[in-house]
Amino acid sequence: MPVVIVVPEIWGMHEHIKDVTQRLAKAGYFAVTNDPYFRIGDLKAFGNDRKSQIHVYEGMPHAFNADYRPSYRKEAADDGWKRMLAWFKMNGVA
Repeated sequence: MPVVIVVPEIWGMHEHIKDVTQRLAKAGYFAVTNDPYFRIGDLKAFGNDRKSQIHVYEGMPHAFNADYRPSYRKEAADDGWKRMLAWFKMNGVA
């Protein structure tokens, strides 16, 4: 099945983006989108599911994983990368 990623506009995933995604799915595509500006609140509450492993890096600035920015924090970024790869392996992604 072909996969189509519907990228939201600057205003996020509004009704038109949802509609386009649904129409593509009805046409036989695996269509997905995301809302990059949606906030789900306290992420610590989501770490209780056995498969989810959300780790909050307390006190880290925005984009601490972006090694081209002044906000880069190597130790936390390296730890996050290792955790992500381990999660992929544990869940059959790697």
